[in-house]
Amino acid sequence: MARLFTFLRQALSHLRRSPLRAGTAVLTIGVVFLLLSVFGLLGYNLSALAEALGGNLQVSVFFADSATEAERQAVRQAVRESPLAAAVEELSPAQALARFRDRLGADQGMIEGLGDDWLPASLEISLSPAGRDTVALEPWVASLKALPGVEDVQHARAWLEQFERFLRAARMGALAVGLLVLLAALVIVSNTIRLAVYDRQEEIVILKLVGASDAFVKIPFYLEGLLLGGLGSALGVSLAWALATLIQLHPGGLLPEGIGGLAIEPRSLPWEGWLALLGGGPALGLFGTRLSLGRHLKG
Repeated sequence: MARLFTFLRQALSHLRRSPLRAGTAVLTIGVVFLLLSVFGLLGYNLSALAEALGGNLQVSVFFADSATEAERQAVRQAVRESPLAAAVEELSPAQALARFRDRLGADQGMIEGLGDDWLPASLEISLSPAGRDTVALEPWVASLKALPGVEDVQHARAWLEQFERFLRAARMGALAVGLLVLLAALVIVSNTIRLAVYDRQEEIVILKLVGASDAFVKIPFYLEGLLLGGLGSALGVSLAWALATLIQLHPGGLLPEGIGGLAIEPRSLPWEGWLALLGGGPALGLFGTRLSLGRHLKG
């Protein structure tokens, strides 16, 4: 334990000798982990939003004005018997208009003068998990459209699929950018340690001449890389955590109220995610040190 403290003091002494170099490395790593944390937060929240939108997906069956009660009953029966439907709510024209007014909110003036019965009666169908699959949903929607008394059938599956495609593309883009910034941080750490090796070249030669082991020479450099990476990730992740907390506490003005009638509730990463990001800094520092020592401190 005493030797470990000795190595740690040496590493801290190395950092104090070159504060500008060490500070630049810490700030660079901090920016990298701030970006990685923001990418993680965006991906986590977009995935949660896509899942919520999928769970909130509905099919609307609009009855024709000329539909008879027998035809409407046949449509109700067809919907209730389908395994794709989880729940069914029937809306009269007045109920449909009241719900539409609620969704418009302050913009209700747009529909003034249109009367009270211009919306058709409809069935609002909440889908089961099986109903969220396009392969099963499309034929069922087509069969509902073909039933007598049905004017139209609408659903937002196509829009959700576009959103999911955008989400996949965003993940790939974030992964590519994340790898690039990680590579940049790795180069910074490696160069910082390489310069430290050059600064202490004479001291290292003397240590080797008096019989110091490779481990005795290398451990302070590994601790230096560990400290640089740890301080950098702590800085970046702390800023990202503060940003996530601020958005959670005061989402108004920073985020839209909702998408597709679904309220947006910003989420922070789970604690495992924050710990993984924090641990990434020391790991990056150790790996960068290993690369540098392998090239510039052989034997």
